[in-house]
Amino acid sequence: MTDATIQLMVNGTPVSQTAEPRTHLADFLREEMLLTGTHLGCEQGVCGACTVFVDGKPTRSCITLAAACTGAEIRSVEGFDEDPLMRALRTASRVISTAAVPGPVSARVPRQASVTNMTGTASPAAGARTPLVREAPFLHEIRATFALAWPIVLTNLAQMAITTTDVLVIGRLGPEALAAATLGANLYFALFIYGMGLAMATAPMLAQAVGARLGIIRDVRRSVRQGLWLCAGVSAAFILVMGETESILLTLGQDPVLAERAAAYVHTLRWGVLPALWFIVLRNFISALGRPRAAMVITIIAIAINAVLDIGLVLGEFGLPALGLPGAGIASTLANLFLFGALTLF
Repeated sequence: MTDATIQLMVNGTPVSQTAEPRTHLADFLREEMLLTGTHLGCEQGVCGACTVFVDGKPTRSCITLAAACTGAEIRSVEGFDEDPLMRALRTASRVISTAAVPGPVSARVPRQASVTNMTGTASPAAGARTPLVREAPFLHEIRATFALAWPIVLTNLAQMAITTTDVLVIGRLGPEALAAATLGANLYFALFIYGMGLAMATAPMLAQAVGARLGIIRDVRRSVRQGLWLCAGVSAAFILVMGETESILLTLGQDPVLAERAAAYVHTLRWGVLPALWFIVLRNFISALGRPRAAMVITIIAIAINAVLDIGLVLGEFGLPALGLPGAGIASTLANLFLFGALTLF
């Protein structure tokens, strides 16, 4: 895509920069001009956090293309630095912040309380006590890494347990059914692991975007979106391949009866590939934000759901029809749909 030359007057300063035609004005101001006072909130033009003045009119910069503003005069919040009302608000903020500092009234002056922000957060006044013992940096990193890693490890193990639950329940149908299910599960996993590797590629990209801070919303949004599209593409190919399970197993020299029964299992199991891969992308997203426990809890619930559905649809318990091997595939597909749906709602 050819970059467009964008010429603007930003806070009284002429600006000429190149950017992609699809770049929104908010992204242009934040990342090209480093004017981070323009915030991104809902990205739908509703919350108003991205509002700037374009030729004197309030405009939602998150839904306005920068290229469409060529020749316009832009005024962001940084352009109000010398505004009398803004100066009055900052003065009032310093007074309020200073009053929040503990200590005698005589100590509550801006010179001793280094308060400079607009949020009301105050630094300790001169003479205030500070902790004498601090945790070593490497211990802090180890603690943070462990807190982030153990839910991810358990989530990976739990997700693999869904198909394992199928095999355990199918074993009650007899050795022939178990052999057929194992053949089908091996073919399924051979393809799923490949797709899982592609979905996992979003993890370092999301972590890098979050760690870099600059452009976090745009880059995270793009990585998640492209990860979902990539998984949709490979899943379509996998579904077509697994539709030929019987032919593949016969070509590999497997018993015709086992190949037929394995195909019946995989034909219902294959529809869960897409939601399972989409779940991995969303799991990487919340993990990059430091919130991996939700995925772990949802996965554990999904295992329980899959076990109940397996017992019902494979063995005919709980008033459900006994479908045998196809029932196990249906149970796993529904469990994977729950994984994706629950994490999306989260």
